[in-house]
Amino acid sequence: MTNKLIHSFYSKRCGQDWLFVHSCYFYLSALYAKESGFDITLYTDSDFKEIMEAAPYNGTVIVLDNHDEYAKIDPQFWAWPKFIALDMVPRDTIHIDGDVF
Repeated sequence: MTNKLIHSFYSKRCGQDWLFVHSCYFYLSALYAKESGFDITLYTDSDFKEIMEAAPYNGTVIVLDNHDEYAKIDPQFWAWPKFIALDMVPRDTIHIDGDVF
């Protein structure tokens, strides 16, 4: 069984109200993962990394800052950050959504 989890989030499509809600979800989800004995890493953009600085992640990786490249992806396709993050980690890594706790 793996003990490696990841979150992914692209904050540039959120308004301030939803950004606050998502940051609360992700913080609680990371806290629950850590309390359950899992290592968890956040794959995100630099803005969300700054917001989540105090969250209990094992690490934060900035991979979603190239807005020109990602702007070509349909905005309704919310799962694309997952695929980018999962492509960067070993195959036994599990992605969980930020609202899982």
